[in-house]
Amino acid sequence: MKTTTSKMLLLASILAGSLHANAGTVLTESEQATARAAALEVINSFMGDAPGRPNVVLDLTLDKSDKDCDKFGYEYADGTLTIHASSGVAACRGFYDFVKSNGAGICSWSGNRFEMPTVLTKTEQDVFTSPYRDHQYFNVVTYGYTMPFWDEARWDREIDWMALHGI
Repeated sequence: MKTTTSKMLLLASILAGSLHANAGTVLTESEQATARAAALEVINSFMGDAPGRPNVVLDLTLDKSDKDCDKFGYEYADGTLTIHASSGVAACRGFYDFVKSNGAGICSWSGNRFEMPTVLTKTEQDVFTSPYRDHQYFNVVTYGYTMPFWDEARWDREIDWMALHGI
């Protein structure tokens, strides 16, 4: 899969920490559009063309609060999953929480699986606030010994993994 500009912007914001540029505020409409496009790309890539996949609607209007921590919540009804979040990464994390809570799949380094169950166990999540403003990932060995040899497809998988896990 070809890495798109929106996914590269998502990665850049993760690595640069610019997700915190709007501390305690709601994303602007322009920021919401960029974050929504990147998050939907990650979510749709994960779901693939699985039968029964939900229609996903993203509402990125949650305020990060005074602690500047990401938030998400979701609700599922009539085949539509609506995710309320404070950022694109929070929206991906909310989607993955829905997937895990309903036993619909897993995103791991050894592969992904998504299969929408016929009966859902959890169709609503109250707003969850991350206890941490910053989420650290990788170490110096990973940067020096592993990443220089990754191709575009490997980076795509890693960006998806990071977003779905809220990093």
